[in-house]
Amino acid sequence: MSWRPISLTDLFSEMTDTEVALLKNIQSSPDADKLTGLLQKVVRAARGAIQAGGNSVDLDETLLPDQVISDVIAIARWKWLTSFPVLKAFQTDARKTAADEAQKRLDNMATAGKPKVEPPQNPSATISLTNTPAFGQRTRHFTTTTQDGL
Repeated sequence: MSWRPISLTDLFSEMTDTEVALLKNIQSSPDADKLTGLLQKVVRAARGAIQAGGNSVDLDETLLPDQVISDVIAIARWKWLTSFPVLKAFQTDARKTAADEAQKRLDNMATAGKPKVEPPQNPSATISLTNTPAFGQRTRHFTTTTQDGL
């Protein structure tokens, strides 16, 4: 496994030829800004979930670990399909379920830190402290005869 960028080609590989053709008809090209922007938002959200769960992310903001790429694709595909009313026929229950399950996995990664992801080649210097245990203050009373509070 490794960290790599995700592209529109990755997204198109998970769509039918009919959907890609419709995309080309709806927008001027498959690389149109709307779909690229949507994919970038989902990538940023996934990286945020990874970091919130206590994992490192790569310095390169375009990279994701292989284990979350299919989740990012499922979410981005669903967001794209639901952004155009003309694509209602392609908004299947299976696609909605895939996007919902992918989002649940990312949410679990963010809140519970599970599953852990492999460390990137060039980790960022900042790691989220969300899952770091908090230590409370204790009052200690030291005298020559006792050491209460230890």
